[in-house]
This record gives sequence, structure tokens and C-alpha cells, in this order.
Amino acid sequence: MSRSSRPHVKDGGLPSDLESIRSRVSITNQAPHHTSAILDPDAFASLQLDNSWNQEVFEKHFRIAVQSIERRGDMVRDPVSGVETESDSDRIVFDMVGIEAPLANALRRILLSEVPTMAIERVILFQNTSIIQDEVLAHRLGLVPIYADPRQFQYVRESATQASARRKPRNPKERDDKSVTSTQHPDGEENELNTLVFVLDVKCTRKIDPKTGRPAGEDKADADKYDNHLITSSHLKWIPQGRQAQRFADPARRPRPYYDDIILAKLRPGQSIEAELHVEKGIGQSHAKWSPVATASYRLMPEILFTTPIEGEMAQELKQKCPMNVFDIEDIGGKPTATVARPRNCTMCRECTRGEVADGIGMGGAWSDRVKLRRVRDHFIFSVETTGAYTPTEVVREAIKVLKEKALTIKRLCQGEENKDEEDDEEEEEEEIDMTQTRRAPTRAEVEAKSKEMDEDDDESDEQADESSDDENGSD
Repeated sequence: MSRSSRPHVKDGGLPSDLESIRSRVSITNQAPHHTSAILDPDAFASLQLDNSWNQEVFEKHFRIAVQSIERRGDMVRDPVSGVETESDSDRIVFDMVGIEAPLANALRRILLSEVPTMAIERVILFQNTSIIQDEVLAHRLGLVPIYADPRQFQYVRESATQASARRKPRNPKERDDKSVTSTQHPDGEENELNTLVFVLDVKCTRKIDPKTGRPAGEDKADADKYDNHLITSSHLKWIPQGRQAQRFADPARRPRPYYDDIILAKLRPGQSIEAELHVEKGIGQSHAKWSPVATASYRLMPEILFTTPIEGEMAQELKQKCPMNVFDIEDIGGKPTATVARPRNCTMCRECTRGEVADGIGMGGAWSDRVKLRRVRDHFIFSVETTGAYTPTEVVREAIKVLKEKALTIKRLCQGEENKDEEDDEEEEEEEIDMTQTRRAPTRAEVEAKSKEMDEDDDESDEQADESSDDENGSD
């Protein structure tokens, strides 16, 4: 929280050129300019403006706006061509306005690696006579997205801190108990609360031609010659453990591969694969197979400005120059005038700023003098595509929860450090007091007592010396 009495820079007051440098990234044909944010609290102190982080200003300017949500199978319109197609992914596009790049990047990294999901962790192969190696097959199986709510499961080793707890035998009578709880299973072992089990049992055979009663000829396609010649994710079958069948009785919540058409291996007659797969909870930091998103990216909001109105044939040329269909032509004041209709489509390819204006359609000059490209520094456009474990909105909510928990953890640590510093200061003061008492000048009584002790020690040493000399004379 800022304690400055000066007005905040985000509420206005800067000259237009400085405000452009502070809040925009300029894009020229050579390179971007002013890419670094101005974070110094006193950067504009000479103008009597406060540039520090202020919670009230942050709450005033911060906002999140969802632009679009796509679900697999929905009809979506392509922003460039305008053609409607069927979506094959789950995606959300939203804006976050009023934040800095470090916070935006923190959210992106949490989306990639810290939101938990379920993935195949252990593959027990009983038979694999296909051409694909066991290790490669296991790796491909691990990358299959599993539709299962990770919030309904525990981590296998989340509380197994001791080796004795991991080796603790399970009571077989407790397996059949209808009131299963986490306390009925030893820590660090697989059970119905932390593991899903799938099986893969496929064998390729040759089809029989119904007309001739013989195997299909080699001139036919593989699909007409063989059964199970392609092993896909649809061949994975879920085997409920314990009371999982009751917990996931709803067909919509039943664990399964999210995509049914992922090719895992190819077989020929006589070849087969038989395996048991264990699905566990994890995060993308451990392995990419636990990442809940296929892509999570952000970019700064594009901003296109015209230094002068672009009209007539120049407007037509500008519209044709842009490959992303950013510009439109509207009738303004009786003249066809170029407008920025779809700024979000802009990829900063800078095609609109290249070259010279064609002779005969304008006053000449370079397009870079007429069109200016910028990006808004605190306006981030996020695009998140999920793998299927969460819906697009759920994965963003879970990432924000993780970010919130991290902030609370830092707060607790800082408070703990402050308390520790206070305790250390008190201990140092006590030590200083002790040292002061130790180093004070001795009193007269203490000096006399010390001298008396030293005289007694000297007398004892003299007596011992006399005795030793008498002993030596006697021996002589």
C-alpha cells in the first residue's frame, strides 16, 4: 500500500509522450521500443506523481473479461476468414487488465505445471508382441488425457513421510468395508481413494471374407483385412476398485480417456498387447503428462493508430495489405475510410507499415508514417486450451486458487520472519545486558577476595615444592 500523498500516475497527469512510454510498447519496422515497464516508485516524482503499487488503484483498474469459451463439438467462427467450423478442442480466451507481466506469467506457469490432474503413472505389461517397444508404449500411454476429476482423489504419497508407513500392510477386512475413509489405508499405497485402474487387452486377427469364407485378400485396405489393427485410446477399459463404481455411478463422471481416437500402436495378425494401467494424481512439475492444458499463452493487446485519415483507394490498399483481416472500410462523411475493426486479430506482422503508398492514390510517403502499431502494456489476452480433465473455466479457477495459496504462504512466511526478527532482537538485547554485567568493573570486596585466593594458591604451591625437595634429599 502506497503511503504517498501525491496523486497516482495511473489516474492521469503525465504528458502524452511520457504516458505513451509508460503504458504502451511501440512496434516499428526495426524492433519494439520501450519494452521494459517503469516500476520505480519515484520515477515521476519530479512531476509530483506517485508510481508505486497501490492496492486501491489496483482494485480500481483491474478487471477480467471472458471473450469466448469453446467446447469440443461447438460451431465456432474463424476470426480471419469468418468461416464456421466444428471445434475439436476446449478453449477459453479472456482478458486480464491492470496487471504487470510477472503476475501474468505466474498465472501462465501455474496453468502449465501446478494444477493437478490424473494420468497413467504405472504400466504393468503382461504381453506385448507388437513392433513398438515396451518403454515407448508406456510413454505413449502416459500421455493419454484421462477424464477424471482430480479433486475427488488424493496423492498416493501425499502423507507417507516414513518408510515404515509405506511398508505398512493393508488389512484385507477393511477393503470390503462400505464406509471407506482415508484412515483405513496405509500412507503411500495405492487404493481406491488415490488410484484408478484401466486395462488394455487387444489382439489383432485377420478378417474372413463372408463370400468366400477365406481370409480377406491382400489387395484390400487394412480396415477391411484386419480386426483391431489399430490400438486407440478407446480400447482402454476402466476397472472400478472398491466403491468407485458407486462414487462414479453417473455416466457423465465416469473415468475414461477424454479422446477416443488417439492411436497408441499398430498390430498385425497374431500380435497382441495386454497391460494393466494405474492412474495417479500429480502435477506438471513432475511430468508433462500431468499438465492440464495443451497450450496456455498470453499476449499484449494490439493497438493500431492512424496519424491521418486513410480514405479512398489508400483504404482499399491498406485493407488488402493486411493478411489477418484487421481493417474494414466504412462510409464516413461520404468517403470510404479505413477503420480498425478487429484489432485482436493483429499479430504485429507489420505488413501494414511496410513499403510506400502507391503513386496516384495519395500524397505518397511511407506507410509507417501513416500507421502506428503499439501494444497496451497492462492488457493481457490469455488463450488456454485444456486437455479435458477440466473445463476451460474450471482450469482457470483452479490456477487462481493455487496462485492465491502461494500468496497466502508468502504472507505467513513474512509474518513469521517478522516475529522471528523481533525475537532475535530481544535475544540480542538480553545478550548485551549479560555482556554489560560481565564486563563491569569489579568491586573492592571482589578484588580482595580474588587476592586472598591467589595468596592461598601460592602458599600451597610453596609447601608442595618443599615436600618434594625433602623427598629428594631423603632418597639421596
